[in-house]
Amino acid sequence: MAKETDSNTKIIIEEFDEIFAILNDKQIQKELIYLYSCSQTEFCRNGKISQEIGRAREDDLKAILQLHIGDRFNCNIDDNTENGADCIFNSPISIKHIGDAIGKGSIKAKWTSDETKARNYIAQMLLLDKKNYTHMLLVYIDVKKQHTIQIIGISSEQVMDAVRHLQESAFKTAFGTNTRGVEYSKEMIKALLQRKYFQIDISNVELQGGIDPIQRRQLLIASVKP
Repeated sequence: MAKETDSNTKIIIEEFDEIFAILNDKQIQKELIYLYSCSQTEFCRNGKISQEIGRAREDDLKAILQLHIGDRFNCNIDDNTENGADCIFNSPISIKHIGDAIGKGSIKAKWTSDETKARNYIAQMLLLDKKNYTHMLLVYIDVKKQHTIQIIGISSEQVMDAVRHLQESAFKTAFGTNTRGVEYSKEMIKALLQRKYFQIDISNVELQGGIDPIQRRQLLIASVKP
């Protein structure tokens, strides 16, 4: 698929076209929902989902993409890369999961408790250097009200264009509090969604059926007993 830009020129991003084709497949969507269900059961405590689920959901999506793309989809990269990449498929890709309806919730741009590092990050992004930007996969999971999943692909060029347009207002910080870093502002999230390369809508989603985490570990113990 090709995305029409405001100048009516077409941008074609092969890696995004391949990811779109995979995640738009109904059977693969069932596989992804099953993994999300397992993670939800694993990180649910007394009916509430813990924060650790974010990393698990990231791994769920990586597992699906690597299974269907192969070794060209590289998950074996350092944590906390300078540009925030979580994987590489031709280009660096950052994955963000938001447990809310599309456009709502917060998105971390940079995790850090150091104010100087946070300010330096924003300054680097405002230089509009392509090396600081990655493609983005935003995954909105809303199973409380709408029972939907939206997967949105945004190219690094589209992210950079949004920052170029909004400048410092693209970022949100609250120095002096325990915010753990820099977030994208509401205006930035809106701009990203307007500039998206693709969007996949999955409806009638129920994240159920995972194995109880304690029971799963007990089964693992039983499997290694003589």
